[in-house]
Amino acid sequence: MRRPRIGFAQKLRYVSRHLDAGELSAMPTFIASYDLKETRPDPHQVFIEKAEKRGWSVWIKSSDDKWYRLPNTTLEGTFDTREEAAAALKATRADTEEEIGIRVTMEKWIVAQYSGASFNSDEQQ
Repeated sequence: MRRPRIGFAQKLRYVSRHLDAGELSAMPTFIASYDLKETRPDPHQVFIEKAEKRGWSVWIKSSDDKWYRLPNTTLEGTFDTREEAAAALKATRADTEEEIGIRVTMEKWIVAQYSGASFNSDEQQ
């Protein structure tokens, strides 16, 4: 099974920037949930691929260092702000639309910051 992408380059840029400024604090982590309007071709797989390139992941790491697969249409990511996280989600929709060549509509979405969670999944690494 493929190792999940968790936005390492983005985290590295953040740490480097804040180390240079003499400060270091943890970047906030966000959960996103979304509904895509059903179309042909189905946009879901491309959407996930594009989301990973924007710093989102379908995997979440537990406190015991195990990775758990999130429910369908749910993503986790680390960003400087909620606005940046929401912008990355919206850009993912646009990237998907461009890739598959048809209109992709996010009918509903939410981005929320979290600091802890309880979860379980039938897929683990």
